[in-house]
Amino acid sequence: MTTPSPLPLATMGGLALAVLALTLLTLSHLLQAGLPLGDYALLRPLTQHDTVLVMTGPWAPVESGLGAYYRPLSAILYGGLFDLLGVHASWLHAVVLLELAAVAWLAAILISRDSTPRAGLLGAAVLILYPRLPAAVTHSSAAIAQLTAMVLTLLCLLRWHTVRHDQRLLRWWPIFAMIGIGAFVREDLLMLAPALLTL
Repeated sequence: MTTPSPLPLATMGGLALAVLALTLLTLSHLLQAGLPLGDYALLRPLTQHDTVLVMTGPWAPVESGLGAYYRPLSAILYGGLFDLLGVHASWLHAVVLLELAAVAWLAAILISRDSTPRAGLLGAAVLILYPRLPAAVTHSSAAIAQLTAMVLTLLCLLRWHTVRHDQRLLRWWPIFAMIGIGAFVREDLLMLAPALLTL
């Protein structure tokens, strides 16, 4: 089987602009939302000591009620966002919207590779316009880690789409590197490896 040809840059750029415009047109009202109480447990400064703690234990303070998961890159990501943006809700929601647009754009590229750019744009529109989406991923800045995991998943799928018929292990290492990194954002990304190997 042949390797799929990548989409032209103009097509990818057009998809990116269309997806970003659709995201902002339909969800920009969320920029006015405040932060739920749980976000304040996530968005906190990380000292060197805190960074060592999240590398060796739970990602959030036990009293936050966020669970004792091992997600050190999520904790470091939120610490960096706190250093950069503080607890300014509109800026944090803007990060969520940009990340959501990135997820929809990557999904559009993936769909377009097997179909047409029009089908890819339709797929992105279904994702963005899904009625429960605002409550699911954009209500809280806690969605940033989930959206980061989605970006990594789609990047893995795009790379897999390119190398799936190639038996050389060297061509697959970016996939396993992204899965390894992603597992420190959300542990469920580890389940992507067996799925890609069996497809």
